[in-house]
Amino acid sequence: MAGNPNFNRLTTATMQKYLSTFEDVIFTSKPWLYIVTNFGNVETLDGGTQINQPLMYAELGNQGSYSGADTFLTEDDEGLTMATYNWKNYYAAIKLNNDELAQNAGVNAVLRIVENEVKRAELSISESLDAIWLLDGTGNSGKDFSGLAAIVSATSTYGGINPATNPWWESTMDSGAYDLSSEGFSQLRTMYLTLAEGNDFPTNILTTQTLYASIDALFEQRQRFMDPSVANQGFVTIQFENAPVMYDRNLTAGFIYVLNMKYITLYKLGSDWFKMSDWLEPVNQDVRVKKIILRGELACSNRKRQGLISAAVA
Repeated sequence: MAGNPNFNRLTTATMQKYLSTFEDVIFTSKPWLYIVTNFGNVETLDGGTQINQPLMYAELGNQGSYSGADTFLTEDDEGLTMATYNWKNYYAAIKLNNDELAQNAGVNAVLRIVENEVKRAELSISESLDAIWLLDGTGNSGKDFSGLAAIVSATSTYGGINPATNPWWESTMDSGAYDLSSEGFSQLRTMYLTLAEGNDFPTNILTTQTLYASIDALFEQRQRFMDPSVANQGFVTIQFENAPVMYDRNLTAGFIYVLNMKYITLYKLGSDWFKMSDWLEPVNQDVRVKKIILRGELACSNRKRQGLISAAVA
């Protein structure tokens, strides 16, 4: 048989070793991926043709003070609706050349080849998912996962709801020029407080490396705090109010996102999240391929608690 005869025996243990931490490595490697899975919500669904997210958009209207035999309000009182999201699919393929495996018959050589390809897959998937989840989901003819640019918007239809006719589904957008070096925290603080409601404050701030450096320079040493949960993962971070500030190199220049991750959920479709195939051998190629499949979607239940400053400069 073509290929290395030790392949199946050697790779079984090797793949199990890496697959047990494969997802964790990916989702702790990039700032935005880490924020999604550690500050947001992660929910696994068993199935369904789509994701249905209940939304509360108005307070109860049938309420108020009264005395004696006053008539209570019992009018039709709509305040609940549903956002719907379609499942999205993503794949990666680890491909090994049987000719190369045959030429490296030693145990360590085979293991090294497999390990290198698995590590390359981890790096590639994390980079790709991080970039996709910062965009609006229209990439690859709309097949990409919905990302941050789809969630934080005042104009685009999202979850089947058009903010033009449902203003409660608009994010807070600030497109005015914002020079951090001369204006300090002014617009950032205004955005933070605008998105707060009672004791519900933004949980995270995400920006570019350039803008992060400018924000960091505004803090005096005695004012600088770090979020220990983020710092322990090796990410550079500072604290603004109660929100850790992080930077992601895939973020659009000039952007500062102010987010409340309590309302953002990563939905996974059951066993089809990081589903791994066996090693497959195509009939027309002397190679082995392992497919990695992800089915899920990133969804939001409260767009109004998300904001974007889009024209900041250092």
